[in-house]
Amino acid sequence: MNAAKALNPIFEIIGLLALRSFGQKSMEPSCRALREHGVDEETLWRLCEPVHSRYLAAFAKAAPAPDAECCEMFFSEPDQDFLLLVQTVCAEHPEWFSGCAPEEQAVRLAFGQTIAERAFDQAPDLARLVEILQDAGLSSSACWRFIRLLKRPSEWIGRLAEAVRNSEQAYQKALEAVQRQLPGLLEEFACGECLSAGLSPEAPVQPVLVYPMVEIVSTGPSAPSGYAGLYIRQAYRLLEQQKASEGELMAGLKALGDASKFQILTRLREGDKYNLELAQELGLSAATMSHHMSALLTCGLVRLTKREGRVYYSLERQAVRRMLTTLEQHFLQEQFD
Repeated sequence: MNAAKALNPIFEIIGLLALRSFGQKSMEPSCRALREHGVDEETLWRLCEPVHSRYLAAFAKAAPAPDAECCEMFFSEPDQDFLLLVQTVCAEHPEWFSGCAPEEQAVRLAFGQTIAERAFDQAPDLARLVEILQDAGLSSSACWRFIRLLKRPSEWIGRLAEAVRNSEQAYQKALEAVQRQLPGLLEEFACGECLSAGLSPEAPVQPVLVYPMVEIVSTGPSAPSGYAGLYIRQAYRLLEQQKASEGELMAGLKALGDASKFQILTRLREGDKYNLELAQELGLSAATMSHHMSALLTCGLVRLTKREGRVYYSLERQAVRRMLTTLEQHFLQEQFD
C-alpha cells in the first residue's frame, strides 16, 4: 500500500470540528467496505474508541468555536456527502489555508472536477456546476450546500480556512493526547491493505484518525486515491478471526447434524467417558466410535485425557459456547449504527 506517513491536518481538523458539533459517532461515515466484507463493526469500534475518544476530547477542550456563519454552513447538521467532499478537496489544496483567500475559479474547478470525476480545461460556470451536482447522485441537502458554497467560494473557503488555522493549537493538543498510540498505528497502517476494490496497490492512501474505521475512495480528475482509517488493519485481523469462527461453526453444525455424534455429545454432557463405555451405551462398534470421535476432536467439540491406562473423552463446553455466540452474532444481533 502506498501510504502517507502522517495524518493530513486539514482533513483531520475539519473532521474534528464536525465531530465536536455533531457528537463522536454521529458523523462516522458509512463503513460500506467493512459491511461488504462482513467485519464486526461493533468489535472494531470497541478497539478504536478509547484512542479516538481521547483524540476528540483533547481537541474539543482546546478548540475555539468557528464563527456563526461558518458553523451554519459547514457544521450545522451531519451531512456526510457534503462534508467528506469538502474534506477531501480541501486536504489536496493546502494553499487555500495559507492565509490568502483562494481564487473563485480555482475553487470551482477543484470541486467541479472532483464531483464530476473528470478534468476540465477551465472552471465550469455556476449553471454547469448545478448540472454536475444534480448528476452526481448527492443528497438534496448536499447539493444545496454546494450551490451555496460555489456561489461565493472564496468567502466560504476563507471562513473555513480561518476556522482551521484557529484550531491548529487544539489539533496539536489532540495529537499529544494520542502520542503513545499514534506512531504504532501509523507504522502498522503502512504495512496493511485497503478493503476497497477501487484502490490499486499503487494508489496513494492517506491515513485517517478522525474517522478510524472508514475507507473513502476519492475519484478526482486523476487516478483514484484513498483515505483510510488507522484501524483498517485491525479490521483485517477481525475478518480473519471471523472466518476462523465461521469455519469452526460449520464443522460443529455438521457434526451436530449427525445423529450418532449428537448422541455422543449428549452422553458426554453427563460426564467424562471412555471409548468402549460410550460404544456399549450407544450400541456402536469400537471402530465406528473411533471414527465419530476423530471427527468430534477435529472440530473441537470434545477433548481427550488419559487416566489409569484409558482414554477419556469430555465435552468441550467452551467450543459449544463459541458456536452459540457465533450463531447469535450472525442471526440475532442488530446491525451496528
